[in-house]
Amino acid sequence: MIAISSAQHFGIVGNGFQVKLARALEESPCEDGSTSSAQDAVYDCCWSESNEHHLVSACGDGSLKLWDLGIAVNRPLRAFHEHRREVYSVNWNVIQRDIFLSASWDGQIKLWTPEMPQSLLVTFPSSRACWSPKSAFAFLSCSADCSVRMWDTRSPVCAFTFLGHQHEVLSVDWCKYDEYTFASGGGECSSILLAPSLFSLESAVAAADRTIRLWDTRRSNHLLTHHRYAVRNVKFSPFSPQHLLSCSYDLTVALWNCMFNTGSHSLMINSEHHKEFVVALDFNVLHDGQVASASWDRSTCVWSLGQNPDR
Repeated sequence: MIAISSAQHFGIVGNGFQVKLARALEESPCEDGSTSSAQDAVYDCCWSESNEHHLVSACGDGSLKLWDLGIAVNRPLRAFHEHRREVYSVNWNVIQRDIFLSASWDGQIKLWTPEMPQSLLVTFPSSRACWSPKSAFAFLSCSADCSVRMWDTRSPVCAFTFLGHQHEVLSVDWCKYDEYTFASGGGECSSILLAPSLFSLESAVAAADRTIRLWDTRRSNHLLTHHRYAVRNVKFSPFSPQHLLSCSYDLTVALWNCMFNTGSHSLMINSEHHKEFVVALDFNVLHDGQVASASWDRSTCVWSLGQNPDR
């Protein structure tokens, strides 16, 4: 099952759509699924960790919408209205499964529970965020001030700040295996981050300076350079501690082999199957090596690493 957020006219004007696609077999194309419409662009989405049919969408009108894809009703179960500008990202807590967070271009990160229309009390300053896969309270954020920050939801004060990028950091992702390293990207690219615990973390971040920066809190950080334009997104593999995916405005998707112990990092795969900006990607958490990417060319590609992507 794949959830895709989309918008008309590149998200500038027009409606947005939350799409669900199904794939019966690994070799088969994606089948038509359900499509839910919104009055503004849909920029991001994530699956619920407590209900397999629930999905939350981040919308351009500043709202979040919780959908039940198990029923044939084209309206959300609940809408959350507190952000003053577009909601840029949404992420569900994999440890405390009744909590998710949203990050907006209003510079705020808010915590929510599906049962309440109001956010929880603590609000954090940033524009994109991702929960730790090992801690119920820790998350990373990145923003236009070139920083990656680590937070504890029990305190409104930032726990750590990581500096190194020269431009906006667009994305961040935790490493699911190593609690001391993380990655970030800056300038004109995307980001990845990962971290297993609050005061020791591993993550990847991508940014607008076309670089991906790998951090290890026990050692120095490392720089990955390949993309010609901004890195839009980064994702660590749920099956391998060293495999990292990145996508960029240079129309490519890259797979990296990140050897944190030796500092020897290499580009394994560079795929040019899209014809426009690649803005999203993810690993299948149930099938090792299966990935998906989405682009402004109006296509979503699902394929196994080492094979030709299917459009």
